[in-house]
Amino acid sequence: MIYRATQLHLFRCFRNGEKKLKTWFLILCIVRIIEYLDKVTRFECLDSYETEKLGSMLLPDKDSVHFVVEVIKIIDNEIVLMLKDKSCHAVLMKDNINAVKLKEFVGELIFGTMVVIKTFGQENILNVVHKAS
Repeated sequence: MIYRATQLHLFRCFRNGEKKLKTWFLILCIVRIIEYLDKVTRFECLDSYETEKLGSMLLPDKDSVHFVVEVIKIIDNEIVLMLKDKSCHAVLMKDNINAVKLKEFVGELIFGTMVVIKTFGQENILNVVHKAS
Protein backbone atom coordinates (compact mmCIF):
# COMPACT_ATOMS: atom_id res chain seq x y z
CA MET A 1 0.00 0.00 0.00
CA ILE A 2 1.32 3.39 -0.95
CA TYR A 3 0.38 6.19 1.39
CA ARG A 4 -1.01 9.42 -0.07
CA ALA A 5 1.73 11.58 1.52
CA THR A 6 4.41 9.38 -0.06
CA GLN A 7 2.72 9.68 -3.45
CA LEU A 8 2.62 13.49 -3.18
CA HIS A 9 6.28 13.68 -2.13
CA LEU A 10 7.36 11.46 -5.00
CA PHE A 11 5.22 13.45 -7.43
CA ARG A 12 6.88 16.71 -6.32
CA CYS A 13 10.33 15.13 -6.71
CA PHE A 14 9.25 13.84 -10.11
CA ARG A 15 8.25 17.38 -11.15
CA ASN A 16 11.64 18.72 -9.95
CA GLY A 17 13.49 16.23 -12.15
CA GLU A 18 15.26 14.08 -9.56
CA LYS A 19 16.08 10.94 -11.55
CA LYS A 20 16.34 8.38 -8.75
CA LEU A 21 13.00 9.40 -7.26
CA LYS A 22 11.52 9.63 -10.74
CA THR A 23 12.23 5.91 -11.23
CA TRP A 24 10.77 5.04 -7.82
CA PHE A 25 7.64 7.04 -8.61
CA LEU A 26 7.08 5.09 -11.84
CA ILE A 27 7.65 1.75 -10.10
CA LEU A 28 5.23 2.65 -7.30
CA CYS A 29 2.60 3.75 -9.82
CA ILE A 30 2.88 0.40 -11.62
CA VAL A 31 2.56 -1.45 -8.30
CA ARG A 32 -0.50 0.66 -7.46
CA ILE A 33 -2.14 -0.25 -10.79
CA ILE A 34 -1.45 -3.96 -10.24
CA GLU A 35 -2.88 -3.79 -6.71
CA TYR A 36 -6.03 -2.16 -8.08
CA LEU A 37 -6.45 -4.73 -10.84
CA ASP A 38 -6.15 -7.61 -8.38
CA LYS A 39 -9.20 -6.35 -6.50
CA VAL A 40 -11.77 -6.87 -9.27
CA THR A 41 -13.22 -10.33 -9.82
CA ARG A 42 -15.39 -11.13 -12.84
CA PHE A 43 -18.16 -13.71 -13.02
CA GLU A 44 -20.10 -14.69 -16.13
CA CYS A 45 -23.76 -15.43 -15.46
CA LEU A 46 -26.31 -16.95 -17.82
CA ASP A 47 -28.21 -13.67 -18.40
CA SER A 48 -28.67 -10.14 -17.05
CA TYR A 49 -31.30 -11.21 -14.49
CA GLU A 50 -28.89 -13.67 -12.89
CA THR A 51 -26.18 -10.97 -12.93
CA GLU A 52 -28.40 -8.53 -11.01
CA LYS A 53 -29.50 -11.22 -8.55
CA LEU A 54 -25.94 -12.32 -7.78
CA GLY A 55 -24.72 -8.73 -7.50
CA SER A 56 -27.36 -7.89 -4.91
CA MET A 57 -26.61 -11.03 -2.89
CA LEU A 58 -22.87 -10.31 -2.70
CA LEU A 59 -23.21 -6.73 -1.44
CA PRO A 60 -23.02 -6.21 2.34
CA ASP A 61 -25.85 -4.60 4.32
CA LYS A 62 -25.58 -1.47 6.51
CA ASP A 63 -23.63 -3.32 9.21
CA SER A 64 -21.07 -4.63 6.67
CA VAL A 65 -22.47 -8.15 7.06
CA HIS A 66 -22.85 -10.17 3.89
CA PHE A 67 -26.15 -11.79 3.00
CA VAL A 68 -24.56 -15.03 1.76
CA VAL A 69 -23.69 -17.39 4.60
CA GLU A 70 -23.10 -20.70 2.82
CA VAL A 71 -22.75 -22.44 -0.53
CA ILE A 72 -25.19 -25.35 -0.46
CA LYS A 73 -24.43 -27.14 -3.71
CA ILE A 74 -23.10 -26.84 -7.24
CA ILE A 75 -25.03 -28.64 -9.98
CA ASP A 76 -23.36 -28.21 -13.39
CA ASN A 77 -23.53 -24.44 -13.99
CA GLU A 78 -26.00 -23.75 -11.15
CA ILE A 79 -24.89 -22.74 -7.65
CA VAL A 80 -27.24 -22.73 -4.66
CA LEU A 81 -26.50 -20.08 -2.01
CA MET A 82 -27.99 -19.78 1.48
CA LEU A 83 -28.66 -16.27 2.72
CA LYS A 84 -28.61 -15.09 6.33
CA ASP A 85 -32.42 -15.41 6.57
CA LYS A 86 -31.94 -19.17 5.85
CA SER A 87 -33.53 -18.95 2.39
CA CYS A 88 -31.77 -20.66 -0.52
CA HIS A 89 -31.40 -19.15 -3.97
CA ALA A 90 -30.01 -20.62 -7.18
CA VAL A 91 -27.84 -18.60 -9.53
CA LEU A 92 -27.23 -19.83 -13.07
CA MET A 93 -23.68 -19.24 -14.24
CA LYS A 94 -22.36 -19.47 -17.80
CA ASP A 95 -20.46 -22.69 -17.10
CA ASN A 96 -19.20 -24.92 -14.31
CA ILE A 97 -15.87 -23.05 -14.13
CA ASN A 98 -17.64 -19.82 -13.15
CA ALA A 99 -19.73 -21.71 -10.58
CA VAL A 100 -16.60 -23.15 -8.92
CA LYS A 101 -14.93 -19.73 -9.06
CA LEU A 102 -17.96 -18.21 -7.31
CA LYS A 103 -17.87 -20.96 -4.66
CA GLU A 104 -14.23 -20.15 -3.85
CA PHE A 105 -15.00 -16.41 -3.78
CA VAL A 106 -17.96 -16.89 -1.43
CA GLY A 107 -15.79 -19.12 0.78
CA GLU A 108 -13.27 -16.30 1.20
CA LEU A 109 -16.11 -13.84 1.77
CA ILE A 110 -17.64 -16.02 4.51
CA PHE A 111 -14.26 -16.65 6.12
CA GLY A 112 -13.81 -12.89 6.40
CA THR A 113 -10.61 -12.39 4.41
CA MET A 114 -12.26 -9.89 2.07
CA VAL A 115 -15.03 -7.30 1.94
CA VAL A 116 -17.07 -6.47 -1.16
CA ILE A 117 -17.05 -2.74 -1.90
CA LYS A 118 -19.37 -2.64 -4.90
CA THR A 119 -20.70 -4.70 -7.76
CA PHE A 120 -21.48 -3.63 -11.29
CA GLY A 121 -22.50 -5.61 -14.30
CA GLN A 122 -23.12 -5.36 -17.97
CA GLU A 123 -25.43 -7.90 -19.55
CA ASN A 124 -24.18 -11.28 -18.30
CA ILE A 125 -20.83 -10.21 -16.74
CA LEU A 126 -20.66 -9.21 -13.07
CA ASN A 127 -17.63 -7.30 -11.76
CA VAL A 128 -17.09 -7.44 -8.01
CA VAL A 129 -14.76 -4.87 -6.47
CA HIS A 130 -13.37 -6.07 -3.13
CA LYS A 131 -10.60 -5.39 -0.66
CA ALA A 132 -8.80 -7.47 1.94
CA SER A 133 -10.12 -7.05 5.46
